Amino acid sequence: MASTTKVWLAAGLLGLAGCIPAGYVKDPTPWVQKANWAEAQTLRVEMAEHRLSPQVLVLREGRPYVLEIVNTGRETHSFSAPEFLKAVAARKAVVPEVAEVRAWRFTAFQLAPGRSVRLSFVAVRPGTYPVACTQPGHAARGMRGAVEIEKAPSQGN
Repeated sequence: MASTTKVWLAAGLLGLAGCIPAGYVKDPTPWVQKANWAEAQTLRVEMAEHRLSPQVLVLREGRPYVLEIVNTGRETHSFSAPEFLKAVAARKAVVPEVAEVRAWRFTAFQLAPGRSVRLSFVAVRPGTYPVACTQPGHAARGMRGAVEIEKAPSQGN
């Protein structure tokens, strides 16, 4: 019975590996490999009771970024931005002195007081995407904002 369960579990995981959830950048690999990470712009968002600073981030399509999300408050806060995180080609998320996660599908980051995460990504899809703290009552008290990805200027001939 245990070996049958392992076979089905392995088959299920292999089947999931080929699935791309709706809305995500289809294949982030070319974007991530093409980016010049030495020139990535670092941006910082601070979360505290009950604010995001800055409330609006403006990015440019096709550019690499490192977004540092820092909880400077006394409570747990979340940076929830599922549509924005679907619109980027994520390279990795690093929690300093704890973990480096090499994944490309994120929807939110929940941080304890004093913790931070650094998300490396390429902005892919222009648009304006909402950001909010999903801890009870926090968004209603001002912990919300947006990320704007501006379309890259056309290259004239």
